[in-house]
Amino acid sequence: MRKCNAELMKELKTLQTEIAEIRNNITEYSIVTYYEGDDVYKDFNFEESYAKLNELLEEERRIRTLLAYSNATTILMDYDGKTSIAEGLVKLAQLTKSLERVKRLVSKQKVTRTVIPSTIADQPNRIKIRECLYDIDSIPVILKELKQEIARLQIAIDRTNLTNTIEC
Repeated sequence: MRKCNAELMKELKTLQTEIAEIRNNITEYSIVTYYEGDDVYKDFNFEESYAKLNELLEEERRIRTLLAYSNATTILMDYDGKTSIAEGLVKLAQLTKSLERVKRLVSKQKVTRTVIPSTIADQPNRIKIRECLYDIDSIPVILKELKQEIARLQIAIDRTNLTNTIEC
């Protein structure tokens, strides 16, 4: 049976939820505290839960391996013809970090001056100057280009994940 990457990612997410649930149940129900004479719920089966957990963990590893292979070997559709899904994901993270940095630069003024009062008698006030060493007019252009590249890359990753199929 063949499945697309996106379908496998959804299955993986569901598996991870089930795994977390079983782990929580093992933690919660494998030990009980009660007072003598109380009715106690002792129907929890540790061995059965542990076996189910291991079965789900094995399935998680299988799906992760399939996705890792696909990500490493599948070239993004409608992008540049040479970038794999894995490379695209790394590049997407890098571009997103760059976008965050550039966003901080967009509101800066080229030069700012602040008067710093003198703390020593008979000394003049000092002027503190802060100057941007980059072309502030280029920042909105860079910001726009980064946003466009992120969108283009994200679309290529999504499209590839929806159309590329893996033999399961």
